[in-house]
Amino acid sequence: MVRVGRPETVLVELAKAIGADAVYAHREVSHDEVKAEEKIEELMKDEGVEVKYFWGSTLYHLDDLPFKLEDMPSNYGGFKEKVQGLEIRKTIETLDQLKGLPSRGDVEPGDIPNLLDLGLNPAQVQLKLSFCYAFVCFDYVIDVVIVHCFFLLSFKFLF
Repeated sequence: MVRVGRPETVLVELAKAIGADAVYAHREVSHDEVKAEEKIEELMKDEGVEVKYFWGSTLYHLDDLPFKLEDMPSNYGGFKEKVQGLEIRKTIETLDQLKGLPSRGDVEPGDIPNLLDLGLNPAQVQLKLSFCYAFVCFDYVIDVVIVHCFFLLSFKFLF
């Protein structure tokens, strides 16, 4: 299903439209996403819809770590030493088929928006992408020139 809008508005409207009992979501960690989750959860609660989260942001599940998050080693070597030999949780079984749209409510699947639908000017987006590409190419050329000059200088001092 495709919707454009603020998650706290779109998800609540969709849950109401289909008569959802629960909404399942991937637990997020960044400040803005956590704040959005809190708003969604509060609004869903008002509608009698439970929000259930699952973890999937890291190779090791948070509950499986052999230490508290506040005691996490500050470098990779220390982390690797602590988790070495720790078993990684198995993934859930892949569905044989998707069940399709919800059977309750008369909900349209929605259309994938284009840049204009999202309030973006395609010409400006293309210009920004072109600038980024040009910058990356320029950076690469500069790196090649620096390496070439370094090689020539090194070669000159050797003989």
